[in-house]
Amino acid sequence: GTEAERVTALQRHALTVLPPDASVLRARLTIRLAAEEAYRSGPLLPVLEGVDAARHTGDARTLAEALSLCHHALLAPEYTWRRLAIANELITVAATAGDGMLSLIGLCWRAADLFLLGEPGAEAALAELRLRADALQCRIILFIVRAMEVMLAIVFRSVLVPIKAIIMNTLSVSA
Repeated sequence: GTEAERVTALQRHALTVLPPDASVLRARLTIRLAAEEAYRSGPLLPVLEGVDAARHTGDARTLAEALSLCHHALLAPEYTWRRLAIANELITVAATAGDGMLSLIGLCWRAADLFLLGEPGAEAALAELRLRADALQCRIILFIVRAMEVMLAIVFRSVLVPIKAIIMNTLSVSA
């Protein structure tokens, strides 16, 4: 099989040999496998169950990882409002875990979700993301921020240029 299939087989085998008291590792591996399956058009229920299992471990970092994976697995228009709630929880849980990178990922997801929803707080969320990514010098997230800023510039220009032409035409008619 492929390398991905080999890794998945090893992960599934690892689940079967984990000691009973390895609940954190079991939850992390279970959610990872469920998310990978969902990315390949598999069912979403195991991902949601994986988040619940992570929540029951009491380990904030495990829950933050699970929320991030779940958010990614739900990248479809019908889940936009649900993703925003997941992103907000991810930000809170990652901060509790002291995980700056997962907090940054949560901020990134939140900014994207707010833009997709057309919410007025989207630009403020993007500004917060930019500040935090700058502070952590996270080039990957800064690249995403810049891509979002380019998208905004294009959208703004596509709206502004026709409006400017209408205004100029109106001024020339009234002159």
